[in-house]
Amino acid sequence: MIIYNCHTHIFNLECVPDRFLNHPGLYRLLQSNRVTGKLVELLMRSEVDFLKKQAQFLKYNSEDWQELIFTDLQKQYPTGTKFVVLTMDMDHMGAGTAKRNYLTQIHEVAELKKLYPNTLIPFLAIDPRRSGGKELKEFARKQIEGKGFHGLKLYTPLGFFPFDEKLDDLYSWASEKQIPLLFHCHQGGGVYYKGEIKTEWLNPHPGLEFTKTPMKLFRDNFMHPDCFEILLKKHPRLKFCLAHFGGTYEMEKPSADNWYHRIKRMISRPENNVFTDVSYSLWNTKHHGKIKEAVADPACGSRIMFGTDFYMTEREKPEKILYGMFRAKMGEELFGKCSYGNVKQFLQSEYYAFNG
Repeated sequence: MIIYNCHTHIFNLECVPDRFLNHPGLYRLLQSNRVTGKLVELLMRSEVDFLKKQAQFLKYNSEDWQELIFTDLQKQYPTGTKFVVLTMDMDHMGAGTAKRNYLTQIHEVAELKKLYPNTLIPFLAIDPRRSGGKELKEFARKQIEGKGFHGLKLYTPLGFFPFDEKLDDLYSWASEKQIPLLFHCHQGGGVYYKGEIKTEWLNPHPGLEFTKTPMKLFRDNFMHPDCFEILLKKHPRLKFCLAHFGGTYEMEKPSADNWYHRIKRMISRPENNVFTDVSYSLWNTKHHGKIKEAVADPACGSRIMFGTDFYMTEREKPEKILYGMFRAKMGEELFGKCSYGNVKQFLQSEYYAFNG
């Protein structure tokens, strides 16, 4: 059985802005291979499981080249497994500059695609603050037609809404070509806009109103399910994934109106092209039963995809163990459904035929 992991990352710390950690000195220190190597070695010798997990996460962040991270990911899966690799455009998140800016990051990924044409499926990160309208669409078209990128990644907590009008030309083109898009949709997390809240964000669309709060709370508004309902009304044929299934915190809430249930209802509507993935949400085995039930559900099960969020999940469990536990819980039929059949629907586009 061919396996597709539809949600992974291979960028390293040099792709992250220098004020992301709020301590530029620590950022520069961690970029030193000698310092980081010693720290990883020290933490790995610890008897404390938490510290060992942090060491593994830090190891990936300190790798010199994205290929080292990708090849290590491949080793943890059967030969022939294919990986959707999601790039991140953090140049506009108000956290300074990165040693390797976004354009450098995607150039490296495009070169890596040449080395691994059958196993690496890169998605191009999109931010409407880089450019908008036809210029943004043309940027994406060139990367997809000429550089081997397969789909688009939008991480809205970095400071924009998914229905931003500067994205309309891009969305219209993506709808026409059935290019897959993936949005982050998980409450919380440490990656978000580091600047001040803008007044226009409080009423970003008619009927949508948010309260001014600290940014670490306001960030969730950029990916609220209501935002994607607005997007669907504007672009009903757009094919996109709401990654993380709302997140584990939402899965645990009893409310029928939490993000998990909102996404579940959205992907159950046959008239749209909305998917979700279980990335990061599968780290805790207590959620596996709920995920298995959803994948088996005829109403929504064909829109749920396997993904792990490597290497972010290294702080929870090693990738090989995480993948193995989930596959065992799902059973071969349901695992094949979410790691192959459903992904086939999502990845197919006018530019890329699904050839196994």
